Amino acid sequence: MEKLNNINEMFDAFEYGLTLPVPILVSDGRDGGEDYFMRCGDRYYIYLDIPSNLLRVEEPTDLSKVLRTLGDSQWRGLRLTECYRLPEYGGTETVADELVPPGWSNRVNQEVSANETFHHHNIYVPRLLLFREGAHGLPALYLVKGFNPPRFYLWDIDSNKICKIERPNVLQDILDTLEGYFDKLELSNVKPQCRPRRPK
Repeated sequence: MEKLNNINEMFDAFEYGLTLPVPILVSDGRDGGEDYFMRCGDRYYIYLDIPSNLLRVEEPTDLSKVLRTLGDSQWRGLRLTECYRLPEYGGTETVADELVPPGWSNRVNQEVSANETFHHHNIYVPRLLLFREGAHGLPALYLVKGFNPPRFYLWDIDSNKICKIERPNVLQDILDTLEGYFDKLELSNVKPQCRPRRPK
């Protein structure tokens, strides 16, 4: 119980605009830290001590189903969205303005990452880094970073297809490539595990 209550010392809910957490479960994390399952308001969250990430449970929403999923496959059986601190507490991780390739924007709506498409493709806790408007026959694209292990993807929202960027696999190198030609990216299609609905 003492370890469970440590969440209030390690995690400041106010930095995320949340109410005080009600801890439910704690388990040993795979990276040497601890994973906390908790409730804030009427939503459920998982706080990863290492690497200090807060994840909101999107599906399932029923506590018994969440607990059953955690017992069967840990948090990988859940549809999760990463939460970010409020700007006054450090804001979100974004691509700096001076590094944004021409034609792309780092002003992205992170709520879009809750789209079930990522869950169906087994891409956990996606973070949207950049967006490019579709024009002149080119599709609208998001540059996406997946979590654990960190991988980068291109999401074509017109066709709802996702490609994993095999090479380069370092963000700065990817940004340099996006400034030039896409044919320098080595991509592989990510097949959905079940049929997702098209994004709205």
